[in-house]
Order: sequence, then structure tokens, then C-alpha cells
Amino acid sequence: MYEDHTIEERYLHNFSDKEKEVFCHQHEKWEKNMAEYKGKLYELIFSDSPAIFANYDPKPNTFLEIKYVLNRIKANDPRDTAFELGSMDKVPNADRLALDIAKAFRENTVCKKVILSGIGLTDKGAVPILRTLRHNQLDLLDIENNKLGNDSVQTIDEILSNPNNKWNKVILGQIQTTQEQKKALERHQNLSFVSVLPRQKISHLLRNFLLKQHS
Repeated sequence: MYEDHTIEERYLHNFSDKEKEVFCHQHEKWEKNMAEYKGKLYELIFSDSPAIFANYDPKPNTFLEIKYVLNRIKANDPRDTAFELGSMDKVPNADRLALDIAKAFRENTVCKKVILSGIGLTDKGAVPILRTLRHNQLDLLDIENNKLGNDSVQTIDEILSNPNNKWNKVILGQIQTTQEQKKALERHQNLSFVSVLPRQKISHLLRNFLLKQHS
């Protein structure tokens, strides 16, 4: 179907003409910025500069760029062994985007790292993604710094409790849990999380502590 198309054009097939125009303009701008960056980097290297460069890995930070990458994820593009979105990407309406993410990963077997850190996900968006990824073999799943609640905690516990689960490491970050949930999550050695007790529970513990101090 796409024999006469470039590899990039294959993933633009469901873009409107306007979206294609905007994306191509952004891509040209990105290539220009990368060329300028590399030029400055080489200048510093040749001048024996002591400057330290962090890894420069541009991330998708517009709707069209994210849509383009998700098309590649859906097509099992071998280049996409990792999918990353973070707070710096300023993802608008993360829960709505989550449905597109879940849909793109349904048939994916290539991507091994999924990082969705601090993009504003709630249970409404996180649970569909988790349920889609439950059959994927992942080296890393990072969903810390989101607004996750009981449904996400319960879903993660159920998935990790499955003996056929293939997630090597899961980062949940700081999450509000009950004592029962905390105990359940602590069974999973490949899960990294910090339990935060609900405010009512904290108030109760603090009150009991103060009463003991004055008794």
C-alpha cells in the first residue's frame, strides 16, 4: 500500500492536509535547531571546552508530534523502543490523550519503555493504558507524579500479581494508599512507590501521638 512512500510519509497518512503542512514546518524547524545545536557542540569540543552537555533527546511536545509518534507505535516501528512524555511536554488533556495511547499500544511488541511522568493523568486515563499494557513485555513503566487514585493502585496490584506478568520495573512514585493497599503493593519487588496515608488517617495518628505525649 505504501511502497512508493517514504518511511515518514507512511505515518502521516491519517493527517489532514493542514496537519501535514504544520507538521512538516515543525519538523524542518526541529532539524534546523538540531543542526545549530550540533554545530555549537562541535565548536566546544574542538576548542577543548570544559562545558558539560546533558543528553539531548528531543521529546514530542506538540499534539501533532505526539500523534505522529503514536502512529509509529501503532505500526510497530523498530525505531521506537521507548515512548516518553513528561511534565516538560505540557500535554493538554492527558486523560483524553490516554485513550489514543492505549489504542496505539494494542498491537505493539517493540516498545519496551513507557514513561508517562507528571503529565496530569488521573484514574480515568491511567487505567485504560495499564489494561492495554498488561500483556506487553516492558523493561520500564514510569507513571509517577500523576494524579492517580484507588482504581490505578488496584489495577497495578492485579497486573503485578499475575504470574504471567512481564513488567520488569514499575515506578509509581508517591501515591496515596490505605494501609491494606500499601501492604499489598509491598509484595511486588519490581514496584517502586512511596505510600502517602490519607489526611484523615494522618490526623488520627497525630492526635493519638499527642494524647500519648500528654498522658
